[in-house]
Amino acid sequence: MSLYRGGVSIEGGLYTPAGYISKRLLGHRAVAVAEVKNDYSGELIEPHTQEKRGVFMDGHPVAYSRRVITELMVPSYANFGGKVHGGTLMSLMDKLAYVCASKHAGNYCVTVSVDNVQFLQPVEVGEVVSLMGSVNYVGRKSLVVGIKVTAENLQEGMSKHTNTCYFTMVAKGADGKTATVPPLVLESEEEVRRFCSALQRRRIREEGVAFMTHYKSSFTNDEAELNLLSDERCVLAIRPE
Repeated sequence: MSLYRGGVSIEGGLYTPAGYISKRLLGHRAVAVAEVKNDYSGELIEPHTQEKRGVFMDGHPVAYSRRVITELMVPSYANFGGKVHGGTLMSLMDKLAYVCASKHAGNYCVTVSVDNVQFLQPVEVGEVVSLMGSVNYVGRKSLVVGIKVTAENLQEGMSKHTNTCYFTMVAKGADGKTATVPPLVLESEEEVRRFCSALQRRRIREEGVAFMTHYKSSFTNDEAELNLLSDERCVLAIRPE
């Protein structure tokens, strides 16, 4: 965590003009900033300008790489049920995730995982879809891009939230090796919440992978395990060897 003039470090975190910054961010590639967001020009702040602004910063704010893609859903995007194909929406989300990640990293980025993909409502042909993406979290080599999708019916003037997901991207240098990405400048409580939420999702995912790996390797087809199936919609048809 980088500190700036006007902040007071306390046990558990940091109080600043922007609000309380959780201790969870300490040690992560996040920078707490409040007073520079109105005149941020998009380039990295050089050391000699840091002192003038009263801030210690070497990263990009979330707004620097935030992007929106808007596209009309045409008939060729429809699936057999007449709705817009989920794969079409996933392709658009992947493109947006690349744009946001590459802008922040300043390098080519590749998708390594997609988490919490939610298809909340179907998208109809003829609706205008808007995809909003922003960098929620950065590590040393990776970034998490959060994407929200809405669909608007132009005739009725109604909009609906249709999709949410999180793309993990890794930056690649010109030599094809992973590259270090700039820290993320957090300028609001909402941005701090999203950064901390990404940390929690990563923790839950890692714990889940460890649990399932152990479960798979230690699984025994005994009575305790079979009891799990008692209320499930399956039929055991295992023939004795």
